[in-house]
Amino acid sequence: MLYGSMQRSTRIIAALVGVGLLTIMLFASTNQLTVKASSASIAPDYNWKQLKIGGGGFVTGIAIHPTVPGLMYIRTDVGGAYKLGPNDTWQQLITSSAVPNPTGSDYNVESLAVSKTNAQTLYLAVGNDLSNQTGRILKSTNQGQTFTDNGQRWFMGGNADYRTGSERLAVDPNNDNVVYFGSREQGLWVTTDGGTTWTQVPTSSVPVGSASGSTPLVINLSSLILAVVQPMGRQTVCMLAFPVRVSICPMMPVQPGPTLSVPH
Repeated sequence: MLYGSMQRSTRIIAALVGVGLLTIMLFASTNQLTVKASSASIAPDYNWKQLKIGGGGFVTGIAIHPTVPGLMYIRTDVGGAYKLGPNDTWQQLITSSAVPNPTGSDYNVESLAVSKTNAQTLYLAVGNDLSNQTGRILKSTNQGQTFTDNGQRWFMGGNADYRTGSERLAVDPNNDNVVYFGSREQGLWVTTDGGTTWTQVPTSSVPVGSASGSTPLVINLSSLILAVVQPMGRQTVCMLAFPVRVSICPMMPVQPGPTLSVPH
């Protein structure tokens, strides 16, 4: 009798285990069918698009076109660059479709500049280096819809100290092919072919400087004088002035005041 009871118990347990396994298999199969059905139904019924990312860092610079009303750009330290669009909305310019070989450091915009003579032209200096020189200057000929990169590299600090000081890029108001870039560690650079090639102004004429490096401020429309501020120490500012495309640059230290002038 005991042996027979054990056999019946074993058969009952085996039957229960079999029912349990069958239930699990049916549930898994049904769940897979449900997932596949749900996945298949999403594609034709939904249109997926990227969400807008609001508030990206500090706005560290602004460029307003001098002749085209409403044409305005801003740069940020960690959030890219933007163009003012319809209905006072801001359009992100640093996108994977617009920037060649995009990287995360492209969102660290060091400087921006527009051309007075060509409203389509926009220059951006981007990057945030800790040791290597990986920063670059991007050029757009369609107001930021797409950019090109000539391959030249500089040490950039779009999210570093002095990023709000002033613009490092300055476009000749008479010729947008002539652009100056005041770098942090490699001195002053100039292009005369619209950014295809860049040439360093001799450091014997324009010192590399310390701290923020050299920064072009403005190119005078009438006399074509480039003004560069160079930190020389506490409470001292040095103005460097020279005719466009001429590398002779006498240094004239002046004391900070309500106005700064450079004899020329």
